[in-house]
Order: sequence, then C-alpha cells, then structure tokens
Amino acid sequence: MKCMTNGYSIDEIRRIQKQANATDHAFRAIDGSGSYSQRALASSQDALNEMGAEREALKKSPLELKAKENVAERLYGDKREHLSRSSDELQLGIKEAQKEAARQIALYVERNFDRVFSNFEDGRGSVSLANLVVNQSNLYSTGGENKDHDYVVGSIMDLRHLGKIAEDKDLGKMRGIVEKSMKSKDVPEWGRKVMKYFLNDERFIEATFQKIYSAKAQVVQVALHRKDGKPNVSRLKSLLEESLKIAKEKRDEETDESKIGDIKSDVIDPIYLGVARAVYPIVKAKSDDEDLPYKIKNYLNREAERGKLGMAA
Repeated sequence: MKCMTNGYSIDEIRRIQKQANATDHAFRAIDGSGSYSQRALASSQDALNEMGAEREALKKSPLELKAKENVAERLYGDKREHLSRSSDELQLGIKEAQKEAARQIALYVERNFDRVFSNFEDGRGSVSLANLVVNQSNLYSTGGENKDHDYVVGSIMDLRHLGKIAEDKDLGKMRGIVEKSMKSKDVPEWGRKVMKYFLNDERFIEATFQKIYSAKAQVVQVALHRKDGKPNVSRLKSLLEESLKIAKEKRDEETDESKIGDIKSDVIDPIYLGVARAVYPIVKAKSDDEDLPYKIKNYLNREAERGKLGMAA
C-alpha cells in the first residue's frame, strides 16, 4: 500500500516525537564524560550557581509568580509550564536537577583534573584554591606512608580544630589546649610552673591560646605558599590528589552501597566541586575571551546587513 505523498514519513514522526519528549524536560547538565572545554565548564558552573538562587527563591516564596516562572523555564524550557505544574513538583524538580548538575560537574572535573588545574599555574585563582584546602576539603592522612603529606594535613586539621574553639569562644577547651602545650619539650620547667599558676586566669588562657593558634596558622601558611608569598599550587594539588586517592580506596573497599554513596557525595564530589568553584572566575574569563572573536564577527555581520538595508549605524 502506497503512502500519501503529503504524509509524514516514519522517520519524520520519530524525529517529532523525540523533539516533543526533549522539550518536556529541557534542562540538561554538562556531560561529565565529555572532553574539556573552558566554555562548557564555565557555563555549567553558571547554571549551577543560578539554580541555587532559583531554588532558594522558590523555597522562600513558593507561590510567587516570578520564582515559579524561572524554575519552569530552567527545567522545561518554557516559563508557562508553571501553569500545569504544582509548586511541590517545581521544587522537587529544581532540587533533583541541581543535584544532577553538581554530580556531573564533579565527574567532569575528575575526568579533566590536570587540564582544570593547569588554569591555576599562573597564580590566578590560587588564593581561592588555598582557602578550599585549608577550610573546606576533606583531607586524609596516609598513616605514615607519605610523611610530608601527613605533616601538612595534620597541621591543617589542627588549625581547623583551634579555629573552631576560637569561634565558639570555648574557654574550657582553650584551657585544655594550653595545658597540653605545657607538656612540650620546648617549654622549660620554670615556664611550666608559671603557666600552671595562671591556668585559672581567663586573660592568660585567651592570650596563650591565641599565640598557639597564630603559631599553627604560620606553619600552615608557609606549608601552602612559596617563598615569594604566592600559593604553592603543586603542593595544593598534591594534597587534594593524595586525599582523593585514599577516599577512593576506602570507597572501593566498602561493601555497603549506602556507605559507598556517602563517601562519594560527602568526600569525593565536594573536593571536585570546590575545585570547580575556585577555577570558575578563570575559566569564565577565558571563555569570554574565546567568545570575543565570534561576538566581533557577529557584530560586523549585523552592521554589514544594516548597511545593505540603508539603516543608520
């Protein structure tokens, strides 16, 4: 039986169906297994940042029209989609899309780790990278296998501990730190007696604790910086790589699926996402530079068309 000449072919119907299905869930995260591109990494981080703001706005005001339109456009490609979707559906959708975007960015940075890190080599963004290592990353000790690594990680963890005590203004824990410092071989006997005498003096405890904190901060500072004062990017990278290696070994040794997922979501992915945040201003600027020739070309083409039409510049 012959098909009507003006009818749609099966291939055309399949293509229309594919397009219809695609527009129903328009948002697509970056392909974590894709090849490296400054533009792709920058735009994916842009989207993740914007999704966080959109999700927070909808959570704060679930009935606000603008908040619902923004999320609907993000997820489904059409802000009018909010008319046929409940606020609960939109909130769950943006939450899951944000999680998927974060997972894919983490995988993308993992697959392209050396290429991503090469952006820090000229010093740009390295301060944010150092802050990531000192304050945010889950760092692991090798248990003596790599003593240099363990020394730096131990110093960072000590600094974090002291910082938390200072932030909480916990005088009892400050006193404990001071008492522990009294046992150091660097403190002579007469010094121990003086410190012991003033252990109930709050001003003495706070002042001594501050000195201990400052000394540890200096150790971390020189450990993570070069002699010219710039962050030591190679050491920062090494600290993250060694910690990731240990975390992945723990993940591979684990048999409980939920714990495997926890190691990935709580330890491994946050490191890669932290690197993505630190490198974002750099790749964003480079991406803009890459786009500049195209923007100039498009501008010149538009001006040429305007000239043909006799329009004013």
